[in-house]
Amino acid sequence: MSLQPLTVTFQDIHAGLEHFQKGGTLSTDLTDAIGKEVSIRGFVYQAKDGHMILSAEPDLKSCCVGGSGKRLEQVALINLSPDSVSSNALDLIGTLHFDAHHDHPLVLDVSAIQHRSSGSLWIYVILAFSLFCMACACLWHGHMRIKLRTRTNITTEITEGTEKLEN
Repeated sequence: MSLQPLTVTFQDIHAGLEHFQKGGTLSTDLTDAIGKEVSIRGFVYQAKDGHMILSAEPDLKSCCVGGSGKRLEQVALINLSPDSVSSNALDLIGTLHFDAHHDHPLVLDVSAIQHRSSGSLWIYVILAFSLFCMACACLWHGHMRIKLRTRTNITTEITEGTEKLEN
């Protein structure tokens, strides 16, 4: 039985590194994850220098990827191919390391990538169901109009027939 990796969020990372900058030590939550297999969800980018970076933010401009100003919001990645860059968020699994002297003090040694469904399939299912319901409503409405016309025609014929009898 394999153990599930610890889930680390970018909120955990930001809080842990902010604590480090203020007091020289990582937060307890982040310290517990160092050296262990973790899962982090984010967007993969390739920095100008070729290093791979994981960020919580989608659609980053190239100037924001890998910069030291973003060190609290990005994780350096090793053992990840540039082919893994995607516009979709990925769950990366690997061992989390801490190096206070690195531009990005948190480094994830990636061992696996999990692609999550973005939910776009559900959008198509809901859209198809909506179109089906609209088609049914149109057919029902048309059916009811035919019934109404038929009743109106019968009523008109009866009224005209009654008037003819009275004359």
